[in-house]
Amino acid sequence: MDTHFKNTNEWIQKTNENKQNERAYYAKLKNNEDTSMFNVRKNRTSKTVVPIHNVEKYDDTLYNFILETTQTIEKLNERIAELEKKC
Repeated sequence: MDTHFKNTNEWIQKTNENKQNERAYYAKLKNNEDTSMFNVRKNRTSKTVVPIHNVEKYDDTLYNFILETTQTIEKLNERIAELEKKC
């Protein structure tokens, strides 16, 4: 597998874990549950969840583009492998 592709898959996995952690924090906060297990950065007006992984963060449009492109490449590679087996 291409190194860049492997790095992209790792980035996607870590980004998903960061998003899941953030969603869990806000769900607990909304339900008035204990949030002490989350690493939170406070400023004057709000609290922000500190990501679990230190990965580059992009807006949702670019994230979705990267995710969909990666999935397409994976499917193409699988199809190529199938065709190579037939030959």
